[in-house]
Amino acid sequence: MLFKFLLRTFGSLLLLCTFSCTSSTPSTDAIKKAKEVVESAQYQVPVNMGNGLILDRVSFDTKTYTLVYDYHYTHPINSPSEEAIMEAKQAIIHLIKSQPSSAEMDLLKSGISMRYNYYTENGGYLLYSVTLTQKDLK
Repeated sequence: MLFKFLLRTFGSLLLLCTFSCTSSTPSTDAIKKAKEVVESAQYQVPVNMGNGLILDRVSFDTKTYTLVYDYHYTHPINSPSEEAIMEAKQAIIHLIKSQPSSAEMDLLKSGISMRYNYYTENGGYLLYSVTLTQKDLK
């Protein structure tokens, strides 16, 4: 009985250590740069991105270390399929990888995630979301 308890306790501690050792917190400099992106964007939004897409807001989630970009479509659009969402994610990854010295690449490499939220006309409701992490660069 005591052996099972010790085994479970050791197993739990091992899992906890493994998780805490593999999940990294971005550096203070990376967090500062992400917050600077948000501050700079506040003076520029809304931005017409073309193809019926408007960037409305950029924010930073301090709990998940994620830059959040909120877009809305200017015309009616149907909810995309999972396949279409994955294609959009791959296109974003390709675009970022094609610019290896970009701020986005630097932030992703440093552990800052990015989430792109796409809303219906005038921000009605969330159609889909794409999240990129450091792992997506591999």
